Amino acid sequence: MRSATDYGAAGDGTGDDRAAIQAAVDDAHGAGGDRVCLPAGEYRVEGPITHRSGVHLVGDGMGATTIRGEGAGFAVLEGFGDPDDPLTDLSVAEMTVDASGVPGDEAYAPGEKCIYFQHVRRCRIVGVHAYGSAATGIGTDMMVDSLVHGCVAEDCGRNFAAARDGLNVGSNGIGIGTGLAADVEPVVVADCHARDNGNNGVMFENQATGERDREHHAGHCVAHGCTAVGNRVGFRTSADRRVRFANCSAHANARDGIVVDEKEEMDGEVALPPFPAREHRIDGCHVTGNGGHGVHVTAADGRAAIDVAASQMSANDGAGVRVATGEPIAGVAVADCRVFDNGGPGVAFTDGGSDLRLADCDVHDNGRDGGAAGVRFGDDATHVTVTGCHVHGAAGSQSPGVAFAADHDSAALVGNQFHDCTPLAADAPPAVVRANVGLPRAAAGTVDAAGDGETAEFALPHGLDVAPAVRNVWPESDAATGFHVAEADETSIRVVYDEPPAEGVRLRWGFDARV
Repeated sequence: MRSATDYGAAGDGTGDDRAAIQAAVDDAHGAGGDRVCLPAGEYRVEGPITHRSGVHLVGDGMGATTIRGEGAGFAVLEGFGDPDDPLTDLSVAEMTVDASGVPGDEAYAPGEKCIYFQHVRRCRIVGVHAYGSAATGIGTDMMVDSLVHGCVAEDCGRNFAAARDGLNVGSNGIGIGTGLAADVEPVVVADCHARDNGNNGVMFENQATGERDREHHAGHCVAHGCTAVGNRVGFRTSADRRVRFANCSAHANARDGIVVDEKEEMDGEVALPPFPAREHRIDGCHVTGNGGHGVHVTAADGRAAIDVAASQMSANDGAGVRVATGEPIAGVAVADCRVFDNGGPGVAFTDGGSDLRLADCDVHDNGRDGGAAGVRFGDDATHVTVTGCHVHGAAGSQSPGVAFAADHDSAALVGNQFHDCTPLAADAPPAVVRANVGLPRAAAGTVDAAGDGETAEFALPHGLDVAPAVRNVWPESDAATGFHVAEADETSIRVVYDEPPAEGVRLRWGFDARV
């Protein structure tokens, strides 16, 4: 163990301690690795401290030991390996890194960070307060088998609005870049807090560019037990795979709480196909009071395999969970969640898709504008299951509990409860509707009526114990048009045609009959 003060570092906040700290780091590296201590004090540096393999830079705690950068165009702590020779077995621990004195300029400069590492293995960043950087606070790329633990990133990404407003890259509290080192780049960000940062609080981002690097779709990143408060977006994963957000809290962020999206890359002037996000899990999370949506999937692999489980999404201005990829998506499940008091729909699969599942969720009092459905499926939704859910409308709204747009197929509503809402809104009945409280249905679901060219009315058995007070009758044939429902009694619904349907045309019907 060696102390930076033995190399001439004063730690009094006046002189430039960079050379002394760098000498201690270089000596520790040259000795095959060692611990470099920064006793309590403020270490002012006018340029970057370059970290090395085998060196553990340790202070006396956040606020007690501070490294404060003053100048322009540098990261306070930096360390750069390369794919074939990464930095290994290094750490930064128990200190504040203050980059507020590195002001940045109007052009986005990714290097103006508190900590900036690339191509590192077995790296630990523990108990660090990253404060005031123009770019990302703790920003690493291609960080393998590594840990960021117990850190606070605050007021970082100050130049985001001026430089890249509307984009999703850079200027984060904690930003982990992936995709160039290996197919699997495990990183855990645990028990960290991101507050009031210019862009994302915590972000995982695929950095692979160009055709040469596109075989790397790295992943296996985890954010566990983290909070994101007052950022532009709370948590984001951009074009990664197998990312998990577990037991995290996103609150009062200006836009969305948790975002899953893609990343488009350029090869010169040629736009390459975007990397899709896939195989993500969000579980045990608390996503509340954000200015946009709670959980927002904006782009993903066609076979997304995204799970949102055992989480609470509440009081967000948009939807609780919104899947809006611009095209049909497959393999998304929302299970065992509480989704309530959101401004938009509780759960919205905006663009349809297949193998979509909502199970064992409490979805209530969403759609504060009075018109949003509790659960909404867009066009071309197939193989959809809503089961075991409690759907309760916002007070006085009577908005739909579950709404289907056109062209749905193989949809099932089984074992749900509907209260204070219009249970189902759809142009055609789901394939299976069974055992739903608040939505009794005809047992058969469909019945045939044969057109003979002369008969203009048909009595269609509804299969209910009493005459339905409200009924919707859907034809399942293009020939079944030009009719109205005349009346209903205890056994049937009488349908009258303007003109008798053509002889030999069989008319097939589906019922939605609430009593």
